[in-house]
Amino acid sequence: MGRGESPLCLNGALILSIIIDEVDTQMTTLELDPKLARALELIGSIDPDIEESWSTIAERVLAQAMENVELAERRLREIQDLVGERVLAECC
Repeated sequence: MGRGESPLCLNGALILSIIIDEVDTQMTTLELDPKLARALELIGSIDPDIEESWSTIAERVLAQAMENVELAERRLREIQDLVGERVLAECC
C-alpha cells in the first residue's frame, strides 16, 4: 500500500473495477451474435483463468467447453472406479 492509500480506498477501487467489468460483460453479451450468446448460455460461466488467457469470447467459450469435457471425463473415470465398468455398461 502506497503512502496515503487507505485500505478502504483500495477496496473501493477494487469494487468499482469489478462493477465496471460486470457491466462491460453484460453489455458485451447483449451485443453478441445470437449463436455465440447461446453458446455462452450453454457454458454457464467462464473460469477467470480462461478469461485471462484468451482474447475473444468465441475462444473463451471453446476453451471452457473443452475444460468442461475434461472435467466430465475425469469424473466419469472416478465413477467407473467407484461402481465398476460392468454396472455402467448394464445401465447405459
